[in-house]
Amino acid sequence: MLKEIATMTSMDVLMAATIHNAIALGIEQEYGTVEKGKKADLIFLNQNPLDDLDNLTSVFLVIKDGYEHHSHLGQMHSGTI
Repeated sequence: MLKEIATMTSMDVLMAATIHNAIALGIEQEYGTVEKGKKADLIFLNQNPLDDLDNLTSVFLVIKDGYEHHSHLGQMHSGTI
C-alpha cells in the first residue's frame, strides 16, 4: 500500500485522494473539500479511517448525486434525500 511505502499518515493518504487530486486537476474550486457551494459525493463510515485506512470499508451510507444509498447486510439500498 502507498501508505507503507511512502510512510504517509492516514490523513496524508485521505488528503492525497481528495484535495490534492482536485488541485492537480485544477478543479479545487468545485471539488476536493466539503464546503458550501462545492459539489460532493459523501461516504459515512462506522469506523474512523484515521485510526486504520481499512476502516474505509465500514460504509453505512453513501450520498451520490443527491441520493442516499444505505448499506444493509452488505447491500446498498437507494432513495432520495
